[in-house]
Order: sequence, then structure tokens, then C-alpha cells
Amino acid sequence: MRVVTAGILVRGDHFLIAQRCDDDECGGLWEFPGGSVEPDETPDRCVIRELREELGVAARPVALYDVIETDWGGILLFYLCETRDEPRPLDCQAVRWVTPDELARTDTHISDRPVFRRLADDAPHVFAFMERKGGIRWADSSM
Repeated sequence: MRVVTAGILVRGDHFLIAQRCDDDECGGLWEFPGGSVEPDETPDRCVIRELREELGVAARPVALYDVIETDWGGILLFYLCETRDEPRPLDCQAVRWVTPDELARTDTHISDRPVFRRLADDAPHVFAFMERKGGIRWADSSM
């Protein structure tokens, strides 16, 4: 069974999303960056590697947020993550920080829509959790 991870970067009261390259499958749609777990790699190490490769950031997974069984027979693991680095679109078309309301309205792949909407609804709890459990304090940060 294929296991894929996705990193939900949280900063203050915003989430980071990445736009798939136009020539990729589902090109132009927005997603949480991530990719397939390699042999002998743990899912949390995978999300760290994928965020470094796709966004150029050193990220830390704080908690597993959701697990989705996909229509292609795999499992998708969504991790809440934090970073001090500023993400750059290295292996995607664009990145942007969005509010929960913007996240709920974002054009994304059908398999990601439930997670985007649930995360938008859960945002106050997620932000409070990240403030308590995460090691980075963003009160003075600007987007």
C-alpha cells in the first residue's frame, strides 16, 4: 500500500498551501505539499524531506492531523508542521499563506477537499494547539 504524507505548515492564524505546476497531474490546483514515503523511511521523516525539497524549509512535524484512505488505494497522512524558514516554490508553481476562510474556498483536488474544509472548521483549535505544543511563537510575526 502506498503511503503519502502532506505537511500543513501553520504560522499564527494562517496555513501554507502550494499550487501544483501546470504540467503536473491536477496542475494548477492547491494542496498541502508532500509526497510518497520511500522504502526504509518513516512518514514523519518523509514530510520533513518533502517540505525541504518542495519549499526549501527545515520543518518540524508537531502532530498527525488526519489520515485519509484514498480512491487510488493508498493512505494520505496530514501532519501539522512548523518552520522558522520562509517557504519558496521550488517544486511547485506558487505558495501562499491563507486564512481558514480562504482555505475552505480554495480550489483543490477532490480527495483533499474534506481535509481543507475540516481544517478550516477546526482552525481555532489547531491554532491554540500549535501555540501550546509547537516550539515557535508567532505573535510578533508578519505574513
